[in-house]
Amino acid sequence: MSSIRLYVTGTRAARSRDLIADILAWVRETYPATLCATMRAVDDDRRPCLAVSFHPGAEELLLTERDDGGLIAQAVTSTAGPGYHAYVCEVLHALGARFEVTWDARNPDGTPGDVTGYFATPDRAALEDTMARWLAVLALRVRALAQEGHKDIALSLPVGREYSHDGLFATPLGPRDAAWLDAACADGRAGFDIFPWAEPGAGAGYLLGRALVRMWTDVRWRTPAAAEEREALEEVTALLEAAYTEDPSRAYPWREWAEMLALLGVESLLATRAQLRAETAPPAPAIGYRRRDIRLTISGGWSLVVPGDFAETWDEQGTWCAWDGTRTLWFTSFSMKDANGADRTATVEETLAGLPKLEGEKSAFTAGKVRGIAALGRGHDKGVELQQLRAYAAVPANAAVLTLCFELETDPAWAYEVWRSLRYSAES
Repeated sequence: MSSIRLYVTGTRAARSRDLIADILAWVRETYPATLCATMRAVDDDRRPCLAVSFHPGAEELLLTERDDGGLIAQAVTSTAGPGYHAYVCEVLHALGARFEVTWDARNPDGTPGDVTGYFATPDRAALEDTMARWLAVLALRVRALAQEGHKDIALSLPVGREYSHDGLFATPLGPRDAAWLDAACADGRAGFDIFPWAEPGAGAGYLLGRALVRMWTDVRWRTPAAAEEREALEEVTALLEAAYTEDPSRAYPWREWAEMLALLGVESLLATRAQLRAETAPPAPAIGYRRRDIRLTISGGWSLVVPGDFAETWDEQGTWCAWDGTRTLWFTSFSMKDANGADRTATVEETLAGLPKLEGEKSAFTAGKVRGIAALGRGHDKGVELQQLRAYAAVPANAAVLTLCFELETDPAWAYEVWRSLRYSAES
């Protein structure tokens, strides 16, 4: 179903040499506490634009400079909630005042650019009513899909990731069950707990929601193996501390908070307090999708299942690498082309036959249209001898190449499981 989105256009009497650069500088100066990321680019019509992220659980605010010097502002807000919608409206009004932009809250076809009406008239109750109605309809649709037997249903989560969990479907703030769906179908407000930015402003509710989204989707629940992982843990614990300082009466994830401080090696009064609160906290499922395996769509339509706590990176050659300190895998994919660069027709057998010969103890698997072959042997990484599984998977004219390295005493079963999890989807 369609999302709730904001789309407004603005005109300016003045012209700027680089309006987008001026707005970027202003955003960084004005909103340092909520600004997560920015990215400058050009759209398909070569117009300068700026994407601004205020929350890891929200879609970006996109600002595009028109040919006449005006602006187009748009954002999908229903992924994050009414608090985010209101915040974006407030940012745009402040931007308009700073850069002398006159906003028109209607689409080019004359329809409202804000179906909640909040941009024109900041009525919080009307905004929440609109979000509640939208969420109730969404819940009805999700319940119908679940009853039809659909699996791996996810709401407002990144495309290309499938998380393992014990619920009926996944959200940025954890899985939800059939009872949640029934309540949300009856009253959309009962489902506001899946919005990571439901409350007004950027206070404790915003800070806690921002921390929880990262805990569910980004945190690897082990000792950091890279600088980025340590920075993520430090950011999340700082967000929790800031939220607690502002409002200590809220329910905080004390067990996970204490766990993250321990992973960082923090010894402080805060760490002691978190541990004591964790010991008396009521039982609850552990936060964090990455405590389990996840299915990732990597490239070329290929996906595979890997441990959720693996670190990930891409190298300069376009190879994807993932590791956890004792196990490493490399993945790349390609399609068969003819001499003119066009897609070439080839059978699975021809595709596999065109790959370098494998040496070692061989295995094979078939999963639907996917066929795979692999060979277990020995390899070296930085002078250390390791077990190595070199593996292929193919569909007609498309192939995936996987190399998995692990310590000599490690059972290779996990490597075979990763290889056999390879799946191909032409729509990816």
